[in-house]
Amino acid sequence: MFEALSGKWLVGVSGQNDSMALLHMCIAYKMDVIACIINYGTRMAAADEIAYVQSFCDAHHIPLVVVDAPAIKRNFQKRARDFRYQTFKALIEQHQAQGVLLAHHLDDHLETILWQFKRGHRVRFYGLQPRITIDGMVVKRPLLNVTKAQLVAYNEKHKVKFFEDESNLSMRYTRNRIRKQLESFSEEDKQALLEKAKVANQALETMRANLQPLLQEQLNIDQLLGLEKAEQRELLWLYLDKQAYPHSISKRFLDDILQQVQTNHVGEIGLVKPYIFYYQAGFLQLDKKYACHYEYTFDTIKNIKTKYFTLSEQGDAQMGFHIFANDFPITVRNARPGDKIKLEFGHQKLTTWFNAMRIPWHQRQCWPVIVNKNQELIYVVGWRCDIDHFTNNPNLFVLK
Repeated sequence: MFEALSGKWLVGVSGQNDSMALLHMCIAYKMDVIACIINYGTRMAAADEIAYVQSFCDAHHIPLVVVDAPAIKRNFQKRARDFRYQTFKALIEQHQAQGVLLAHHLDDHLETILWQFKRGHRVRFYGLQPRITIDGMVVKRPLLNVTKAQLVAYNEKHKVKFFEDESNLSMRYTRNRIRKQLESFSEEDKQALLEKAKVANQALETMRANLQPLLQEQLNIDQLLGLEKAEQRELLWLYLDKQAYPHSISKRFLDDILQQVQTNHVGEIGLVKPYIFYYQAGFLQLDKKYACHYEYTFDTIKNIKTKYFTLSEQGDAQMGFHIFANDFPITVRNARPGDKIKLEFGHQKLTTWFNAMRIPWHQRQCWPVIVNKNQELIYVVGWRCDIDHFTNNPNLFVLK
């Protein structure tokens, strides 16, 4: 039902109809495979399934890895899936395999499509893809053109025993309710659903291709707001994917983000910590924000490096200033509201320089400055010193 693959492959096995058929096909094609079964400890029949898969693999001289998953108390489907793929990836690296083969079939493909259309959430692809890459791992589904009934017939023909998952009968699970609904579909209904998914995938592909030129390190807010609503959301999703944002985000939250950047010129939007969206000067950017409050006090000039700044007795004259004995003790700290520095024409607020230089909103609170023993701001890193400390012979250099 599929062509033999070269190289070594991991095969995800459960002991049920589809995965046993896939494993038997790999054996029939004389492929180099390693079987893996993951025990989540949630079903009474799991021990029998594992014992059978072990005996089947032993009979065909196929290595089997049995992995016991940790107890999962919340959000079982997602956490189980994450653990499953983490396990697959580790085994692929350990055995230097090409990737993992999974036994999803045409019925699974149709169920996924129906579920996606019903749910109405954003999808990367309608249905299941025959080949994808997850966290650098190749995942192949070679049976997507084969129905469950055909796999049952295959197993019966080749006398391959398999188990039925009793949890598939429970209507507590959305997936099972979708599966039950699909049973009433005629072949014409199924073909229509497949065609609908094909058209939707083509539309997504076209939209994403059109949005690619807008995917930069920062998103231009005018360009973003000039798009249709569906395109706005998709551009934000694509941007978050490109920036490797590790969490999902809903349409409603995306709409809130769009509303905020349309209403305000400067601000930040908290995501899952430490991530934030910040926007200013017409651009929107994803970054990380950490609590920032620090003070380092010195009685003498020192060479020192911290995660916030570096002090040195040598450096570029443009990054230095002259510090006097009566300035000590000096304190290097983060910028704070109300900070201002004495210039030739009077005092100027630090926020004025921040705005002029378009310093990102979220970076300002960590910006290092130096104050003398009288708590007077005498130097702003990256900008300048106050009028009383300007010199052509600096003796202290500060880098951010």
